[in-house]
Amino acid sequence: MDAIDLGQELEQVGFELYRFSEDELQDLPFSEDDMLLFTECGLPTSAAPGKILFAQGVAPASGPVLRRLNEEIAQFQAMNMAKMIWVFARTPDGSVFWIHTMSGHQVTMKDETHQTNRYVNDSLGSFLQSIVLYRQFQLKYADGDAEDAAKVCAAAGPEAVAALKTHLEAIDAEAFSDDDNFWKFALQNN
Repeated sequence: MDAIDLGQELEQVGFELYRFSEDELQDLPFSEDDMLLFTECGLPTSAAPGKILFAQGVAPASGPVLRRLNEEIAQFQAMNMAKMIWVFARTPDGSVFWIHTMSGHQVTMKDETHQTNRYVNDSLGSFLQSIVLYRQFQLKYADGDAEDAAKVCAAAGPEAVAALKTHLEAIDAEAFSDDDNFWKFALQNN
């Protein structure tokens, strides 16, 4: 699926998108695919499960959570300064999502609540495709504003949740290979 098609899918399920300009991203070491996703597809302003708030412009080391991470974790600071990672989303609890710009562009989450890093998806494109699938699931089985995955999954029932997991795993099998990975953790016990 190309960036424009993915952007259209995100809009079809009700996401408002922020599209970056190439000037905003010119000094960041993104792959061509990621650049197209940022500029042609765009990022949703927010998404579930949970409440993921996406970047609206480039500010790789701003905000109190990132300042604290930079102060507490020397490796995070070194990686951020070297532009090896780029934070593109956060949650109200202080968790952040980032792209590993130097290692295959994998998406990772620093889970502040559980003090762990969680593998999310193998790429930004896989993450956005997974967000579309989850949003379709959310709209079909629960209130479109429902952020709690457990409530959405309870409303859907076990067969629908199993189907969602199968579809998400087809996008990125690694997302379900470990109990601590983001998607498996978000949909656990469902």
